[in-house]
Amino acid sequence: MNIMEIGRCVVGDIQTNCFLAMNRQTKELLIIDPGDQAGAVERLVKKMGGIPAAILLTHGHFDHFLAADELKKNYSGLKILAPEGDRE
Repeated sequence: MNIMEIGRCVVGDIQTNCFLAMNRQTKELLIIDPGDQAGAVERLVKKMGGIPAAILLTHGHFDHFLAADELKKNYSGLKILAPEGDRE
């Protein structure tokens, strides 16, 4: 049974890959490395029909987190998860 759906959009001047991982049963969605251009990420969330649950930052390079704060504001209750050494 395939319960996971993966979406991808390329964002920002550096063309960072942002991935969305969604549980097809619950529609809960994880936003991974939301680079820049929160609007592009939001359009993909809408297209997939998901409910964002958290943002996962794989590491602290600027091109992986620029849209994180805006997305957190636009989706209430959204948590941002990051490696301990990159949380600042």
